[in-house]
Amino acid sequence: MPLAADGVHGDGPGRHTSAAEIRDILASRADRDLSRRSRRVVIVWPLVVLALLISPNLREIPLKFSVSFMGLMILQSIIRMWMLSNFERFYASNRRVWRIMALIAPNINAAIWSFGLVAALSYYGVNTTFFILLLPTASIATVATVSLSPSLKLFNSFITIMLVPVSVALIISDPATPVLGFVLGIYWLLVMGIGTSLHREYRQAQANSLSLEIRARELQIAHKMAADANQAKTQFMTNMSHEIRTPLNGILGLTGLLLDSELSSQQREYLGDVNTCGAALLDIINEILDFSKIESGEIEISTDDFSIRQFVDKLVESIRSRAEKRGIELTGQVNIDVPDMLQGDSRRLWQILLNLLQNGVKFTESGEVTLAVSLLSRGMDSVELKIDVIDTGIGIHSDEQERIFQVFDQVDSSLRRRFGGVGLGLSVANKLARMMGGNISLISELGKGSTFTLLLPFAINESWLDAKPDSSEGMVTKTGMRGTERQINRLNGTRVLLVEDDLINQKLARRLLEKMGAEVTSALNGLEGVQAWENEEFDLVLMDVQMPGMDGCKASQIIRNLEMKRGGYTPIVAITAHVIERDREEFLSAGMDDYIAKPIIKAELYRVLNKLLSSDFRAPTL
Repeated sequence: MPLAADGVHGDGPGRHTSAAEIRDILASRADRDLSRRSRRVVIVWPLVVLALLISPNLREIPLKFSVSFMGLMILQSIIRMWMLSNFERFYASNRRVWRIMALIAPNINAAIWSFGLVAALSYYGVNTTFFILLLPTASIATVATVSLSPSLKLFNSFITIMLVPVSVALIISDPATPVLGFVLGIYWLLVMGIGTSLHREYRQAQANSLSLEIRARELQIAHKMAADANQAKTQFMTNMSHEIRTPLNGILGLTGLLLDSELSSQQREYLGDVNTCGAALLDIINEILDFSKIESGEIEISTDDFSIRQFVDKLVESIRSRAEKRGIELTGQVNIDVPDMLQGDSRRLWQILLNLLQNGVKFTESGEVTLAVSLLSRGMDSVELKIDVIDTGIGIHSDEQERIFQVFDQVDSSLRRRFGGVGLGLSVANKLARMMGGNISLISELGKGSTFTLLLPFAINESWLDAKPDSSEGMVTKTGMRGTERQINRLNGTRVLLVEDDLINQKLARRLLEKMGAEVTSALNGLEGVQAWENEEFDLVLMDVQMPGMDGCKASQIIRNLEMKRGGYTPIVAITAHVIERDREEFLSAGMDDYIAKPIIKAELYRVLNKLLSSDFRAPTL
């Protein structure tokens, strides 16, 4: 990955930091540290000179020498301070020139000082004044081991220029001072050793830091690649959902219409098998999409008010026909001590329990499947419910029960061939339960059935805290067809605009709506839909989302804008194969009131339309 002098940068995956790039980074960081450290001590030079010049012991130094020595030190210090203060601009414009100047400038300081010390030795000899000058020399050498250690070349040359000439001068100037010269030489070697050690430690620390930065950057790139891949997967799943659900909508819908017509027993059997296979395929698609949404973080837990007894009633009725086809008794019950009005994510609860009930029906060949809701604990404004799904099916061996909630796993591979499925449903249900603050457990005995227990917390709707359940609340009542028929008859004469580009799905939706008694006008895309809405009055619009030209969201926005000018409000329902949460939010923000997922299920279509066309529906303020 491309690298800058002060950090690690990358412009794409697959790049690795080369050895040359690492060396360049370490050298650049050493230059920056050298500048920062030197800036702190360079002012010491003129201060030391000034202190020495006003010292009584040094007043005998000739004035010209003192002024020249001090002037050179001050001038050199000013130049170095300017160079260090303008490091970023100077270094960025010409790194090589800065390094040369950084090497030369401190050595000039050292040379001036060393020359002054040798001159003082020749003038004073080895006396008190010379020792006073030698003391700051040792101090400056010590400070240099810290300030100049990022650059070993500069440190070695600086210490050598400062100490070696004085050491040599002591050895050769006077027969009485060789010992002092050798001592100064030993000090020079000692400081050189300490500086070299500090330099190695510095380089190692910088190398370790850089290694961590490179690793962190690689992890960032890997994370971004994973996020991009996850986004691509989510987009793929969305597109796949649309492409598969659209023809599947036609298959299941038209099969359902045929099953409602006059057929021979053999034709009815064949179509029933087709419908069963299509429903199984839809279940697989839903499980894969749910798993994908959970893995990509698309699912959010929401809160709504719902009646637990009505909820169980509708849930049981939604799969009663499937149980009756297998000759299985399906019941649902809610204990009388369970508060009726709760607050929680009823959509996710439906998804979890529907999966458990469908599994119970699927793996039970005779007997019954029961959904039982009981009160586990109750607080002032919350409850924890125990929801059991009990079946008399094939059961699961105790040694294999831990695997049941794993992804793409079924206890016996032969079960997949016999009963179908991909082994995702229970994994999705378990993950959703955990997201809602609960969990699912299993008790099962091979050949005798299974009990899946869901424990979940819910808030109690405060407006219903004082409500007393009547005696009928102990058992959920069944929903009969008579209530559904009454809902359907309410749509007689309702004018519906159907905007759908797929002709098969358009035909299916038209037939379903006409059977409900609605008068249907069709359009093939968003533009035709808007034009039809402008030319006629409709009670409701069914709008496909993904269409060529103008899509459903854009068409809905245009209709809402036109309503703001002319008044009135027409409920709009999205018909979509896009079932990811953020897509639902997009539909609602575009002005749609609800949505129906493909393939269209008659019961869901009836529910949504009756809700929006009922007298209780209140149009939002535009």
